[in-house]
Amino acid sequence: MQLKKLRPSRGMVISSGALFVVLAIAAGTWLVVNTKPIPEKYRQGLNYPLYYPTNLPNGYVVDRSSFQRKTNVLVFNINTPSGRNIAVSEERIPLGVDLSQHPNSSGLALPDQREFTTTAGTAEISFWGNKLVSSLVTPDTWVVLNVSGFTMNDAEKVTQSFVKL
Repeated sequence: MQLKKLRPSRGMVISSGALFVVLAIAAGTWLVVNTKPIPEKYRQGLNYPLYYPTNLPNGYVVDRSSFQRKTNVLVFNINTPSGRNIAVSEERIPLGVDLSQHPNSSGLALPDQREFTTTAGTAEISFWGNKLVSSLVTPDTWVVLNVSGFTMNDAEKVTQSFVKL
């Protein structure tokens, strides 16, 4: 008895090819949605550009489980090697507010204040009441970092790491 060689039918080849294409599209979509640094459910519906720290100092890492939305404000934490965290908020620059105007118009450099430029925009580290805060102003987005308990140099390095997504 001679065995007959089985050859896949043309329909089976087409079906297999179509299944492969569908699986490839599904995998690609999943990768695009789930590999962005800010999860989709927190990005969705925000009408301003988002910023993310890409080159943090050694041992600093974004806590991916900390992302939250408070109305139209994105909030998350950066964990540090010391166990303290840096709270970050991002929001659209409020209409009618000019964040480029610095409150210290005297031109004097105060010891608890630092102004600098980043690739994302202009930044200033200063005390807001008793909290040391880094304020990063981009064309459309205001990024605020609570850097209390950190040195000015560390606060500046973290602020410098933010780039537009």
